Amino acid sequence: MTGVDEYIAAAAEERRPTLEALRALVRDAVPEAREELRYRMPYYDHHGDLCAFAAQKRYFSFYVLSSGEPLAPYRDALGKLDVGKGCIRFRSLDQVPEGVLTDVVFAAARANELRSSA
Repeated sequence: MTGVDEYIAAAAEERRPTLEALRALVRDAVPEAREELRYRMPYYDHHGDLCAFAAQKRYFSFYVLSSGEPLAPYRDALGKLDVGKGCIRFRSLDQVPEGVLTDVVFAAARANELRSSA
């Protein structure tokens, strides 16, 4: 695999719409983010590591790569989802409250911008 298009195309057909939606979400939230395939998953950079996502066997993972605990402010909004310091796991995008991932990506991008300008 050489790029995100190939990653999505190689996924099971029923998983592709979620992968496309995650890609669109990141691109809409941070249009200037650089997209590449890194660590065998779609990966985004904006003034430093921003986010990545992957289709696992039984769920999707969305990684927020900003330093610290970038998901801490969103734990209540993410409810009963499996949430780590920087990873959200879900079986269906419908499980993720609308707008939360966009807010997370946007906040991570702004944090990276502030760090890189300091």
